[in-house]
Amino acid sequence: MLLNAGLASGQTRTIPEPIEELKGDEIASSVVVVPKREFTDIDLTKYASDYISRYRSFKLIQVGFYTEERTAWDFRGKSIDHYSYDYWKKEYEKGISGRPIREATLLAYGSSATLRMRDGNEKIEEITILGSNVFHPTLEGLVLNVLHVGFSAQGQPSKLTAHFYVIIPKRITPQEADRLAKAFFGRTGARDVTLNLREDEWFVFDAFYPWINPFTRAQAAPTLEETARSVQFSCTPGQEDGCFQSALGTNK
Repeated sequence: MLLNAGLASGQTRTIPEPIEELKGDEIASSVVVVPKREFTDIDLTKYASDYISRYRSFKLIQVGFYTEERTAWDFRGKSIDHYSYDYWKKEYEKGISGRPIREATLLAYGSSATLRMRDGNEKIEEITILGSNVFHPTLEGLVLNVLHVGFSAQGQPSKLTAHFYVIIPKRITPQEADRLAKAFFGRTGARDVTLNLREDEWFVFDAFYPWINPFTRAQAAPTLEETARSVQFSCTPGQEDGCFQSALGTNK
C-alpha cells in the first residue's frame, strides 16, 4: 500500500473523472481535465489528495491535470520511435512558441507525494502533500531533478512500466549510476520502472519523453553536438549489466 490520504471520514466531494486511466500491478496513471476556474493550487491540492486515496493500494501513482484535452495528449510522450534531430528541433521549436500551457502533475511513491503546477503565466511551483518532495529526492549524496515520468503498456493489462527522466547534478561513472539506480528503485518500491539519467534536460531521442517539457524553462534548442556533451544512462531493475550507458559525454 502506497499511502493513505484524502478526504476525512464523512466528507464528500465530486472528483473529476479521468479521460484516460492506466493500471498495472503496482502502478496507476491517469489524465484528468478540469475547468480552467478550478486550476488553482487549492482545488488541485484537494483533487490530488482525492486521487491518492483512490489509488492507495498502488506503490507508484501519477495523475496529470489539464484544462484542455489536446494539451494532455501533447505531453504524454513523442509517440514515435525513430526520427531525426532536425525533426525533433522542428517539433521542439513549435512547442515552445505555442499557446500558454496549464499543467499540473501529482507524483507519489513510497510515503511521499508532491503536486507540481505550471499556470498560464508560466509560473511553476511544487507543493509537497505528504513526506518529502518526490521531484527532488536525495540519493547517494546527489539531489536529483525528476523532469518527467512517461508510461508504456506492453500487451497485458497488468504490465505497465513507468519511465523516469532525471537530471543528475554532475557527471557520474557507470558504477555510480548502478548504485544510484538501485537506491532509486528501492525508493519507488515498484518493479516495472526504468530510470534515465542525464546532466541536462535534452532527452532528445527518447520516445517516452515529450517534445517539450512544460516544467522546464523555455530556451533555444541545443545543436546536435551540444546534446552529446552529457553522459546518458538507461537503467532497469535486475538488469544483468546494470545501467546501459548510451552516451559517453564530451568535454564541455
